[in-house]
Amino acid sequence: MPKTVTATRQLKAPPERVFRAWTDPADVKRWFKPTRLIMDAKVDGLWHSEVEWQGKRWPHYGRFTRLERPRLFEQTWMSEATHGLETVVRVELEPKGGGTEVRLTHSGLPDDEAENHRKGWEQILSSLDDLR
Repeated sequence: MPKTVTATRQLKAPPERVFRAWTDPADVKRWFKPTRLIMDAKVDGLWHSEVEWQGKRWPHYGRFTRLERPRLFEQTWMSEATHGLETVVRVELEPKGGGTEVRLTHSGLPDDEAENHRKGWEQILSSLDDLR
């Protein structure tokens, strides 16, 4: 049965800046630090990133399904850790407290990988704390 996980984080940066951090390839390279990145940030545009973690390269890929600047984007997400399933990552950006509340929802995950993805997304969102 597919699982859904959610991670939230309050950031100091405004929504437009956070949106750009996720959708502009130069910005993604700065904070996500992929070893490889190909990104066409438009609806039906494809993306591919590869990161090193625990001594292994992890390719991830998908396509953008929604881009509503500066409040929402959605993309499909596939990797070895999704067992090849096409999952969906939805990121909602809400102005709050002079910054942005980020709510990330990852749905369609295999049971045995849901908790790892939740922890991973929390760590990834915390890496955006210094975004200006």
